[in-house]
Amino acid sequence: MQNFYNNDLDNINRLLIEGLYFKALDSIENFKKRKDLTIENRVSCYLLRSNLYCELGKFTNALELSEKACNASKELKNKSLLFDSYLSKASALLALRDYDSVLPLISICEEMLKKLIIKPQSEFAKRQALLKLIKSQFYIYKHGNIIKALEYGEQALKISEENENKLEITKALKLNSMCYLSVGNFDYALDNLERCIRVQRTFRKFDDWLTLNNLGALSGMRGELDLALKYTKQSLILAEEIGNKTFIAQCLNNLSLIFQQKGNSKRAMEVLERNLMIWEEIGNKVNILAGLDSLFIVSLAANSLKQAQKYLLRMKLINKQIQDKRSDVAFRVNKALILKMSSNSLDQEEAKRMLQQIIKEKVIHWEFTERALLHLCDIYLLELKTYDNQEVLSEINSLTNKLLNFAKFQKSYRLLAETNLLLGKLSLIQMNMGQARQLFTKAERIADEHGLHLLARTISNEHDKLLAQLEKWDNLREINAPVSERLKYVEINDTLNHMMGKQMMEPPDLIEENPILLLIMSDAGDTYFKHNFIKDWDYSDLFSSFISAFNTFSSEIFAKTIDRIKIGKNIIFIKPVDPFLVCYVSKGQSYPAIKKLKKFSDSIKVKSEIWQKLNKAAQSSQELSIDNLPLLGNVVKEIFFH
Repeated sequence: MQNFYNNDLDNINRLLIEGLYFKALDSIENFKKRKDLTIENRVSCYLLRSNLYCELGKFTNALELSEKACNASKELKNKSLLFDSYLSKASALLALRDYDSVLPLISICEEMLKKLIIKPQSEFAKRQALLKLIKSQFYIYKHGNIIKALEYGEQALKISEENENKLEITKALKLNSMCYLSVGNFDYALDNLERCIRVQRTFRKFDDWLTLNNLGALSGMRGELDLALKYTKQSLILAEEIGNKTFIAQCLNNLSLIFQQKGNSKRAMEVLERNLMIWEEIGNKVNILAGLDSLFIVSLAANSLKQAQKYLLRMKLINKQIQDKRSDVAFRVNKALILKMSSNSLDQEEAKRMLQQIIKEKVIHWEFTERALLHLCDIYLLELKTYDNQEVLSEINSLTNKLLNFAKFQKSYRLLAETNLLLGKLSLIQMNMGQARQLFTKAERIADEHGLHLLARTISNEHDKLLAQLEKWDNLREINAPVSERLKYVEINDTLNHMMGKQMMEPPDLIEENPILLLIMSDAGDTYFKHNFIKDWDYSDLFSSFISAFNTFSSEIFAKTIDRIKIGKNIIFIKPVDPFLVCYVSKGQSYPAIKKLKKFSDSIKVKSEIWQKLNKAAQSSQELSIDNLPLLGNVVKEIFFH
């Protein structure tokens, strides 16, 4: 942080940047014994040691050293060193979860920065970026406000990239990747992590524990569990080598999530118990309560009610001691979940009342508001099943729309996709097939666009099931079947249980579809290109049925709210590529077919020769083929025969 003019200090700082913490520690211990150090050298030494102790997880020591640096800088009347000292102190306080003490330091630093003169500009930019990153962390940990955190994180990244400050670039990318992970924007998270690795490898030989840990979390959320396990174990080894208990605990928490997804509750509990022991050794009660919360949720998911109650009792005791808003809402939500599982109707009513109260309150942390909304939906859904009371549907719809608005506000694409799927199933229960299909299409598109491919496959499979059961749903509508009968075909509990963390996503294995026909046509049905994948196959009946269906669904197709139509045993997938429609007929799973159709549609527009020939064909009513446009044939072979 400080621009070290002393060669020894500069070399120690280099060791710290390269992640060689113990070499840096040995060097700095030798350096501080020198008797010829200036006061400025000693302050720089305090700051280096403070930063080093933060990396080693010795946050109390880091805080003490930053305070010594603050006092010495004030005596020197050196504003640059004092600013650096405040930043080090804020970092240590954040790690110690003393958020109330961080806010005044942020305000002081912001005022100081307006008057601070530091040359060169890149050194000034470092301080600007580091202050933004501290603000970003403050909004994550104090308020759970990911949107605000990302705002400051992106500002820090921009400043650092403009000034080519590589270390600060990687710090911003790591923090931003964590934010994108938490809201389910996996493509952005992966992009940030990959950029971080590229930049980091220009100034250090080894990847750091946090980058690997974030890669593990990302892989786990995408359902790539073996890869997630590999990254997280590598991260844990590095954290253990450093000896930073906080880092180790964070790795263990990620490891437990992977074991949960693998369906190994016992292993998840073992890892979480070790995680809790570390927080207890450190003595951080906020993190102890967070560890107990994780153990409570895993116990509940495994139907170990007595175990869950024990963890809740310990949460209650700590909650009374620390009086922290986030911890309080965690305890109250979990208390409601225990009451919800009671066979006593009064307990169930109290659970409902408590959850209703929590969702009315200001959001303290998004995770607990989401938990309250989902479990309240679950209570009303049980009432709907038990009493066949359709009036309860309006309550469920209201809660689900609140969940949707909450997901939009948080920019949580995972929750947004899942909630649209849930709304689609609620539309089915209310016999609104058209709306259900539109919501399924929207949910799948959101998931796929943000790298949630396992979720997208799950949603696509739900859409396929609906298309296969359209006749059954028409019959249910004709006889005005009771809600209890409709619920048998919706499997809404599976969706809600997954959202509540009780059940894994298990889409069927990906099987390539059987291609039948590929068309590029106008919205009036004029064909400009067709390719039969089945030789001598007569598609005239299928085509006339498609034109009929197209006329029915044309507005939805052009609005991209419907992407598939089932005709007989085949499915026609439609993608508008203005001014054309690209249609692909296949049999089998929809998800791989849609991916190929998108790739093909993108390719014909990107390749200028194909696009120009298509537009000429439209003007002259000519029909192209792979024989008179070989480049188009190559694209077809590459995508559909790969």
